Formats: sequence, structure tokens, C-alpha cells
Amino acid sequence: MDWQDLLLRLGVAAGCGAVLGIDRELRGKPIGLRTVSLVSVGAALFIIAGLETIAAAEGRGYNASGDIGRMIQGVTSGMGVLAAGAFLHRSRTIRFATTGAAVWLSGGIGVAAGLGQFRLVGAATLLALFVLVVLGGIERHTQGSQPPPPPQGD
Repeated sequence: MDWQDLLLRLGVAAGCGAVLGIDRELRGKPIGLRTVSLVSVGAALFIIAGLETIAAAEGRGYNASGDIGRMIQGVTSGMGVLAAGAFLHRSRTIRFATTGAAVWLSGGIGVAAGLGQFRLVGAATLLALFVLVVLGGIERHTQGSQPPPPPQGD
């Protein structure tokens, strides 16, 4: 892979991760701009490194065709651990689920960017923005108009 392609893939991952991270940052969530960007770049890095390793192995006569699926699976598992950390931030109650989902999604965007699937990256980023901004606004508006739940007694 040449330098231009490498930088394009990593740059797209960073930029799209930043777009998702800005929303979390503006809302004062525990994981924001830098973290979400780094998760996306990290996912792209692992995929690119794997692709380069597969290309080198196949150049030496090894059959590494099944390895791309294992790479994606490994990155996905790692993103799940990071997302779970966002869910359980500072307590044992489930909070920040949307932030955890954004972290997990940014890993997927990084994987797609690392594979050079730029249409998929763009579509996923736009859809994520719609969910975070538009649906998030609707959710906040409707939650504000509902009466509080009744107190729970022992």
C-alpha cells in the first residue's frame, strides 16, 4: 500500500471518528472527540497492518485468505470491551449507552476505512450523525415532556 492510500485510510478514519466524537464532547459525555477518533484510527491501523501482513505472507507463498475475517473479529471484540467501559463508567448502573454505542460504531467505521470501503464509511457516519443529532433531539424532547416515574418504596 502506498503512502497516499495509507494516509487516506487513516485520515478518513480519524475524521469520521472525530465527527462522532464531537457530538459526545458537546454533550459532556465521558468519552469524546479524542477518544472516539483514536478508537477509529486504531481500528483502521489494525486492519491495515493485517492487510499488509497478508500481502507479505502471500508474496512468500503462504495462503492467508481467511485471516481478514479473524482480524475484523478481533477488532470488533476490542471495540466491545471499550464500549462496555463507557456503559459502566463510574458506577454499576448502565449509563452512557449511546456513548458506548458510538465508540463501538467508530471502531466499525475504522475497520471499513482501513479496508478502503469509503462509501460504507460515509454512509455509516451520516447515519450515525442522524441518530445522534436528530433522533437524540427527539428523544430529549419527548423525555422532557413525560411525567417523572413514581417513587419506589421499600
